[in-house]
Amino acid sequence: DGVGVRPELPGGQIAFLVQPDEVELCYQQLLAKGVEILDPPTDQPRGHRTVYFSDPEGNMLEIYAEI
Repeated sequence: DGVGVRPELPGGQIAFLVQPDEVELCYQQLLAKGVEILDPPTDQPRGHRTVYFSDPEGNMLEIYAEI
């Protein structure tokens, strides 16, 4: 489905599982630190709420919760 696929970014993807009410908190903390957000909090059809962001080396990272 192409979700999470960003060919312009090198490296791998790492995902962090959190509780559903923590997704927004993590997002706000990332914004406060000036982290590049690739995709803000989104409810995915696969039953996850996700936030995608990039680390300084260009790796895609994901915070997600099962909803």
